[in-house]
Amino acid sequence: MFEAMLNPMLANMQQAILSSPDIRTALDADPKAKATLDAFLAGQQQKTIALLQAELPAMFAIMERAYARRFTVTQLDEITAFFSTPTGRLYMDESMKLPADPELLGWQRDLMQRSMADSQKDIEKLQADLTGKSTK
Repeated sequence: MFEAMLNPMLANMQQAILSSPDIRTALDADPKAKATLDAFLAGQQQKTIALLQAELPAMFAIMERAYARRFTVTQLDEITAFFSTPTGRLYMDESMKLPADPELLGWQRDLMQRSMADSQKDIEKLQADLTGKSTK
């Protein structure tokens, strides 16, 4: 379930990275760079999935306590009853697919690209500030 939710988001992050002008320049300059980047991104994806899978028991325990703080036993029974209905099951199935919705992925990709562009400018300013050189 988590992989189904995570994979579209991670693929989207990879697309944002690939759209970076600096990355594009490096990839264009060295034909081997693409394979290196692909291997790096695949490794990061596997590490992220493995970390999340290892942490699921802790997350479930935290979620149980969070639900207990917010809902009474009666409310939790009502929620359970809802998820036992056809509509509740459909909601659960479909809500897990939402992170892969093309419109949401497009928004996310655009947001990451803008964030990366801003981060690059911020890093350049920080470097200039640290070295006493102006970026203006």
